[in-house]
Order: sequence, then C-alpha cells, then structure tokens
Amino acid sequence: MTVSQPHNKAGANIRDLKQQNRALILKHIALTRGLSRGKLARIVGLSKMAVGNLVSDLIAMGLVEECETPAANGNYGRRPIILQLAAASPCICGMLVKRGFFQVILADLGGAVLHRRDIPFEGGMDQEQMLALLLGAYDALRREEPRRVLAVGIASVGPVDAASGVLLTPPSFYGISNVPLAQRVQEHTGLPAFLIHDASAGALAEKFYGGQKNTDNFIYLHIMNGIGGGYVLDGRLYDGDSGQSGEIGHTSINFMGPRCSCGNVGCLELYANVPQMRRRITELLPLYRSSAMPALGGSDQLTWLDIVDAANHKEAAAVAALEEFCGYLAYAVAANINLLDLSCIVVGYESSSRGGIVEKLLQSKIAACSRHKNITVLHSGFGGDAPLIGSIACVAQRVFDLSLPLLLDEPAQKEGQADHAQ
Repeated sequence: MTVSQPHNKAGANIRDLKQQNRALILKHIALTRGLSRGKLARIVGLSKMAVGNLVSDLIAMGLVEECETPAANGNYGRRPIILQLAAASPCICGMLVKRGFFQVILADLGGAVLHRRDIPFEGGMDQEQMLALLLGAYDALRREEPRRVLAVGIASVGPVDAASGVLLTPPSFYGISNVPLAQRVQEHTGLPAFLIHDASAGALAEKFYGGQKNTDNFIYLHIMNGIGGGYVLDGRLYDGDSGQSGEIGHTSINFMGPRCSCGNVGCLELYANVPQMRRRITELLPLYRSSAMPALGGSDQLTWLDIVDAANHKEAAAVAALEEFCGYLAYAVAANINLLDLSCIVVGYESSSRGGIVEKLLQSKIAACSRHKNITVLHSGFGGDAPLIGSIACVAQRVFDLSLPLLLDEPAQKEGQADHAQ
C-alpha cells in the first residue's frame, strides 16, 4: 500500500484553493462591471497582493484584460483601471428549443450576446429536421466567430430529463419526443452539452445576469406558449433530481376538470392560455364598441403580445381577459408560495409596451389567495429572452464552480514554480 506524502497533499490543496480563488475572481469580473483590483479584493475578502497575483494569472491565460476608464468632467488625472473579460476570451453557445422557432446564440461568460440566429420551426417536421436546424445554426455562428467555444447549453420546452440530456414528451410539440438532445449536440460539435428546462434557465439567467443577483429565494415564471416555473432556493437553482421541476402549467387547479394532453386533469394551461383569452375578448367586444382591438385583425387572431399590449393601453376587453388569466395563474403560484415560503416572483414574457399590467394583476390575485401578503411580482429585464440567456448561464455556472475545466491550471510561463500565492 502506498502512503501519500503530507507535502504532496498540501501542495495539491494549495493548487485546489488557487483554482477556486481564480474561478471566484473570474466570476466577479464576468458578472460585475467596473471592478478594480482594490474593489475586487474587498468583495472577495482576499489581500490586494493575492488578488493581484490571481488577476495576473487570468490575464496571462487570455481570460481577463485591464482598461482605463474614460476621463470624466475634464479631469486629466490618473484614471482608474478596471477589469473585464478579454476580447478574445472563450465564449459559450446557447440554444433555446420552443414551439414555433428555435434560437441559437454565442455569448461570453458575462452573458453578452455576440451572434444570434432565430430559426422558424413549423409543425410537420420531425426529430432529424429539428436537429438539422439547430446544428446548422451552430455551424453558421461558428464560421462568424474565431473565439474558442467552451460548451453548449440547451434550454428547452419541457418536460426534460436534464440529468440524461433527453427532451421527453412535450405536449403539442409536433409529435417529437424522447430526443437525446445533449448527446446529439455533443456528437456534432465535439463539445460538452448540457440540457436544462426553459423555465429553470430563465431563473438562472435572473440569478446570474439579471436583477436577482442578491435575491436568495424567488420563483421565475415563463409565459410563452405554455407556463413554466423555475426556482432559486438558498441562492442556487433548484432543478429537482433529474431536471424535471418547474412544470407549473401542468399542475392541476381543478381535479374535476378536463383531461390534458399531458395525461393529467384540470391543468393550469387548460384555463390560462391564449385561446381562452381570445374567447373571452370575443364575448366582451360587443360591449365595448369603441374598442380599437378589432383593428388588430379579429379576436381569433390575437396573440399574447397583442393582448398584453392592448391591456397596457387600458382596452377593457383585454384587461378582463388578462385578469381571468392571472386569476388562474395565481392559484397555482399561491400553492408554491405557501409551500416554499417565498415572496419574490419574476415574470418573463414578450411585450412591446410599458405598463406592467401583468405584474400588477398577478400580485393582487396572489395576495388574495395566499397567506403571504407581502408579495413582490417583477417583470424580467430580459423580457421573453430569459431562457435563452439562461442557456449561457447553465454553462457559465459550471465554469465558475470548476465542474467544467477552463485552463485554470498554472499559466505556461509559471510552470515549475512553487504555488505560494493564493
């Protein structure tokens, strides 16, 4: 039996600690603008010398660079030096799979999008055609970007088995099911690929790159062609044992209700959906003859975007339909709030107008049916793009926690030197 030498073990621990500190420094630089070395030292609780050594390592690796801030108010004195991701630092590919069209992007570790492709996807296409569209978009973006790509994050309509990387059986998804998405993407790109439920991706985007960086507990609700929920608990994404959490649209709000395509009865999405809102508006329009909504092409053609924008402009029929939608949604959300003791909800959806009527209605409805009265409902700063940005965050998270290697060993010019600085 071989006995480990204490000196080697100590050296390994020092190297591990140094890698962890480098990753921590890199995370703060990627996620926070305008950091100087001194400010960074105060944030992470390390000495200025230690931070200086770690930053120098990251610069030598080509991950970080320093730049001078612009002079302000005619001041020509010494300008502060700030840290930022290097222009040639590695990037991440993000994919979003949803009904109607796909999106593929390249972005840096800080979530800044470099290139983007939106690809329509119509019914009648099969699994292989779907994969061909996704992978073709990836190839096109790679031809535009010379930087190294670290990995691919795939946010998808659910249910998904994130642990095995499989898109399972999404309702109303053109009959496509049981697709080994992560495996097929990895085989084509030669890169690690990770699958995540779209609503969980939205929650991760809010936590990493959005307005909830300092919020430890919140629910992210994604409203698109369905309703999904993502959960951040104790500062980390909660994704369940296999990544199948968040299917709030397929939780029952009426145990005596109709059968859903998912197999359950009385699902939320059977009541809170765009066709239901269209029917409600059709019923109400005769009462509001001065309404401008018929000019949109008829209530049977209204989209979610049309209805929300009309409601924000105080169109009474749209407000009533949206109020009914939010009432159903509030019942499902209140159950989550009561179980998890949460008070912050972030809602992501497409909207081309200001007004926040969805948030106002939802907040009042939840307060009425929840034992928690101090509920805050916020609109996502990403609009409907939070799951797409979250596909980047699910890779960045792995980089920062060292589960995805990013050349965090000693820079080449320091090989052979002892590890003294942490």
